[in-house]
This record gives sequence, C-alpha cells and structure tokens, in this order.
Amino acid sequence: MKVRDYLSANLELWSVEVSDALIDAELINVGLNGDSEYEPELEVKSNTLFYNLIPKLLLSPKRVSEGQFTIEYDKDAMLAYYRMIADQLGLPNNMERNKIRDRSNLW
Repeated sequence: MKVRDYLSANLELWSVEVSDALIDAELINVGLNGDSEYEPELEVKSNTLFYNLIPKLLLSPKRVSEGQFTIEYDKDAMLAYYRMIADQLGLPNNMERNKIRDRSNLW
C-alpha cells in the first residue's frame, strides 16, 4: 500500500474528499513521499500530516445539500481523532477552547 492510499483510506472513513494538491502539499510539509510504500515507521509522520490537515477540514461546512441529496461530515469524529493524535504526538490541541474557571476560592 502506498502512503497516498493509506491517507486516502483514512479520509474516506469520514467521507471527506481532499484535493490532490492539498494532500501533496501536506506530504511535502511532513517529509513524506506519497508514492513510497507505507511502513509502520511512517506512522508518526502520517499522524503529523493528519494533525496539520484536520483543522483545515474542520473549516468546511458540516452539511452540504442540493435538492434531495445531502452530504454530512462527522466533525465530532474528526475532532476526537485530532485530540488523540495531538496526545500521541505530544503536541498541543489547537482546537481546544480556553475555559474561564472561577478560582476566587483560592485567594
């Protein structure tokens, strides 16, 4: 299986179509060759690619409808996968919102 096929198969899990140009750019950013054979040693680089790509995918509409035809993306699943990858890579979760907590009892 080629690296590009592995990435496309993972994206199909969310029914998301990504342009070849965007995939090529992300492959270059993480130092992967899409035509090389996928090996377990490439997991960190491929996870880094998804870490970089998922925030861009989350900017797309959740649902697209035309007449009776509707395509809906499971953004919650993408976000959960993003959180998991961020934890595995030890990178910050850039999709997490800051929370304001009342800490006045500590004064």
